[in-house]
Amino acid sequence: MEEAERKRFNRSNYNKRIRDVATSAIDFLVLFCQRQDESELDKTLTDERVDRLATALITTSKRKSAGEKHKGAVERDFRLAAMLMTKGIIKCLERSEGPFESMALQAGREVMLSLGEAATGQRQYFAHVDGLLARLRDERRKEGRERESLA
Repeated sequence: MEEAERKRFNRSNYNKRIRDVATSAIDFLVLFCQRQDESELDKTLTDERVDRLATALITTSKRKSAGEKHKGAVERDFRLAAMLMTKGIIKCLERSEGPFESMALQAGREVMLSLGEAATGQRQYFAHVDGLLARLRDERRKEGRERESLA
């Protein structure tokens, strides 16, 4: 940059604009996922695109040099990874059926608890996971009662 351009360039304003655009993009993506038809979601949320997004979300700290200065980026990466893992396991457990359902629930719980606490360093992660699994069990029981009442 030339001297005159450097004087006009305001890094703080630039970063704020970028943050605002990124926040709007996230809000728009959430709204898009909530309101679009499945066919539109299939066209947009391809495995490749979602993989790129998830990778970008949890590997930002790799671009940074190691050290105390970037410790927050590393912590954020692990928090986001734990969040994505937990949501992914809960979603997959929604499909577990049959005689191995309780084993799948227990195994999923153990994975989420051990890796979630390791990634986040937060002991309260146990309560978070148990709350999610309790909700899933309640939904399962309700579905079972509805099936029984229809039969």
